[in-house]
Amino acid sequence: MNDGRVKPDVVAFGDGVTLCADINGSQTNTGTSFSTPAVTGVVALIFQQYKAKAGSEPSGALAKALLCNSAADLGTAGPDGVYGFGLADAQAAVSTINLMQSASVSPFFEGVLNNGGSQSFTVNLQSSGEFKITLCWQDPAGNPRRSRRWSTISTCW
Repeated sequence: MNDGRVKPDVVAFGDGVTLCADINGSQTNTGTSFSTPAVTGVVALIFQQYKAKAGSEPSGALAKALLCNSAADLGTAGPDGVYGFGLADAQAAVSTINLMQSASVSPFFEGVLNNGGSQSFTVNLQSSGEFKITLCWQDPAGNPRRSRRWSTISTCW
């Protein structure tokens, strides 16, 4: 995007999807109309597992952070304008949620930050390997002085 945002956020397979046609027929189609339901299903699983683990539904920012952080990178390394953060990965998202042991021992940090404010966190890295942080927020449209709700995830493996 011209403002620096990565779009799309994630991708899913939508090529060569076989559908029922009429009573005994089938047809094959391609497009975002076929990948969108796959991502929607992954997000539904994120909500279900998070609620089972934490007892409440994740915020929209946290759900997006989980989706983007757990995506399988495609194309050039890191987020890009073709694949976004990568291929939506339900198993990786659920595995990240399962790292949560309690409210205080969790890979998730959430809070509210006002314009000009700052917040810092300490992350205890107990293993060597990949360390990835994803920061997502919900922006209220048209009011730059309003607080932002944000989420970040840190994972190691």
